[in-house]
Amino acid sequence: MDPILPDLSLMSLNGIILEAVTYGLVSALFLLSWQIFLVNIRSKKTRSREHIALSCYITVMFILSTTIIVSDAVGMRRLMQAIFRNDSTMDALSLNPPFFGLSQIAEPCFVLANWGADGLLIWRCLVIYRSYSGTPRWVVAISCILALLSIGTGIFAVVQDIVSIISVAKSVWIYCIISLLINLVITTMIITKLNAYRHRITKMLGSNHGTLYTNIMAMIIESALLTLLSLIFVIASFFISPLSPTLLMQILAQVQVLSPLWIIYRVAKKRAWGHNTLEEITSVAFTPGEMTFSSSQASSDVV
Repeated sequence: MDPILPDLSLMSLNGIILEAVTYGLVSALFLLSWQIFLVNIRSKKTRSREHIALSCYITVMFILSTTIIVSDAVGMRRLMQAIFRNDSTMDALSLNPPFFGLSQIAEPCFVLANWGADGLLIWRCLVIYRSYSGTPRWVVAISCILALLSIGTGIFAVVQDIVSIISVAKSVWIYCIISLLINLVITTMIITKLNAYRHRITKMLGSNHGTLYTNIMAMIIESALLTLLSLIFVIASFFISPLSPTLLMQILAQVQVLSPLWIIYRVAKKRAWGHNTLEEITSVAFTPGEMTFSSSQASSDVV
């Protein structure tokens, strides 16, 4: 038996536990969002194409998330069986998944989930930057470039798994670097725009207005900062231990589903920024001695 198997199994076991915890959050957000969309779709007054599209989106993402964790659990079982049986024919290369911490079935699901997460972020970025005059061309151009990068990165991961152009470590490194670049650009754009809206609203109406859409928690969720941080940890783990990415890639697989589902939940609850949110917040009617406004809800209602 390969001497690396015990260490690999321990790292994979820790990874599957943390992955299961994250999957629990994914399941909760999926059920909460689906319940809201189901109510809206059943009513002719609230039914819309966006609700139908988003309900289909979260269903697909949840199926991918479920497939990943089930496949990883099966892979973990194989590792444990090899150790307990002391199978000398089993080695780390045959048991260790081709994409650090992910099984052969989980890898394509990981890529599809990554495309879905990037696509949602790009859509949210376009919505946040949209105004009465439309979306700025430079935002559309950057979004198209990032979408092509995301698709290209996913195709690279699948091709690498089939033909093994370079080593697994290098392929994961390249994949994570490009994904980090994509998420960094989108996250920065979203946070910058929401912060600009926040300063504008504060200057016009005071600090108590629009906090539901532009507070720190809203920016963290809207920009999918959790995915960005997870990618940073994965890249940093390569400098710590060759087995560390095994654990973090399993967590990243669920985090990249958790982040978009969290955004969708805010959209379902009408707490996410829309193309006409600024006009709604700044619709102010002045009366003698007081000011009434079409405002957001209490700032404590942030999730």
